[in-house]
Amino acid sequence: MRYLTCTFLYVGLLFTTAMAQPHFGGGMAVQGGLVSINLPSDNATGFMTGVGGRLHFYTGNYVRIGGGGATVNLAYSQDSLKGSYYSMGYGGLTCEGSLPYRKWRFSAGALVGGGAFTNLDIRSKSGDTISATFLHHSTFIAGPILTLERSITHSISLMIMGDYLLGSMLGSGHSLGGPKFHIGVLFNK
Repeated sequence: MRYLTCTFLYVGLLFTTAMAQPHFGGGMAVQGGLVSINLPSDNATGFMTGVGGRLHFYTGNYVRIGGGGATVNLAYSQDSLKGSYYSMGYGGLTCEGSLPYRKWRFSAGALVGGGAFTNLDIRSKSGDTISATFLHHSTFIAGPILTLERSITHSISLMIMGDYLLGSMLGSGHSLGGPKFHIGVLFNK
């Protein structure tokens, strides 16, 4: 209990410091990545795409906290049967160490939060009859994030970010089985 109380006080202190700072940023990004998800019936492999956003507050020059989230989708085929998909929405808190250098900024940290996924796995088709498995679960999400930003103006930056999501219910491997890459625009103040 004391550990939990200290953690909340520390996060509260960081948030208060962040709110006192005039520096924050946020924006949107498209994302994609080649993934291989170990599902109960088989593996779903392919290129997962989606869109997401983030907001962060600087707590000095080298640390920022915030949040991020996205929705991503993977359409895949099993034995020439089309129509199977894996879709996930997630969001969470982020904490990053951030190193500015001229017009560049490199950040490394983690995202911790939650999400939900839906999986429709079509197993066979015969005439008008379809045999399929449908799963919908909520899951804990955590994962490392790496970000490279390039300032275009004082208020606008281009961002390239990579993540590797892990979750208790993301298939038998507890991950999406590959990194995702984000390309987007951040607006800074």
